[in-house]
Amino acid sequence: MPESRRPSNRWIALTPEVLSPDADSVAAVAQIERVVLEFARTEAEVRLLLEHREACGYRRGDEVAGYAFIAAGGAGPIAALDPDDLPAILSHVEGGAAALGVERLEFEVPSTNAVAIRHLLGRGFRIDPWINYLMSSRPFGQFDRFIGFSPPLFL
Repeated sequence: MPESRRPSNRWIALTPEVLSPDADSVAAVAQIERVVLEFARTEAEVRLLLEHREACGYRRGDEVAGYAFIAAGGAGPIAALDPDDLPAILSHVEGGAAALGVERLEFEVPSTNAVAIRHLLGRGFRIDPWINYLMSSRPFGQFDRFIGFSPPLFL
């Protein structure tokens, strides 16, 4: 079948899987961050997140597609290798937060992340007038597929 007529992997749904502070989960988060942020947190940082937040990894077939962390009052970090996967991940995060009894869910969404902003506004979320700025001495990362977490002192 010609390449242009082959079905895309996009038609294969994302499968969530619970992440724990084990070596495989730490490696999966680091793999995604190396692509999306162009660096990876240290093993200790990822393990700390995994110990203190609910976390899911997302796969499409055998391929890693993204991850999301949820904590009381907020979500993040969240990353997807393909920004078009963010609506499915965010919907899963919203359901997971509700299951945990989270009454107020906040996201630290970069303004370049149009997919997440459209999805969240469509679901009734609002943009808070408080704005944070990320300043860097060099460009890095693909923030159209990343959502940070609070406190915003940490990427």
